[in-house]
Amino acid sequence: MMNRTQHVSIQMGSIDQLTPNSVADVALGLTRINVTQLIITDKTGAVLYCSDGALSIGEQLNKPYLQQALNGYDIFNWDYHSGLMRSEAMVPIYKGTQPVGCVIFYTSL
Repeated sequence: MMNRTQHVSIQMGSIDQLTPNSVADVALGLTRINVTQLIITDKTGAVLYCSDGALSIGEQLNKPYLQQALNGYDIFNWDYHSGLMRSEAMVPIYKGTQPVGCVIFYTSL
């Protein structure tokens, strides 16, 4: 899961400027990432893209660990509740050496 998240981060890092339109263009071109939800944020944690439409563009995420990911750390977390395992991976998007956003993957099994 982390490898797929890092792959998307590299793809997003190749964009000149992260905007909802530029991020959506790249995200829609990705194949076989096989996740329940893909979220892309800017460096402030504002949503630029949400694959399932559950979050609005510009909505500020207040997720545990997001600030750590925006500070350059790769994050993996999971929980198990009522027979469902949900995994979460967060990887920063870099422009040069500076984190400029975050890729968030969710999967449910």
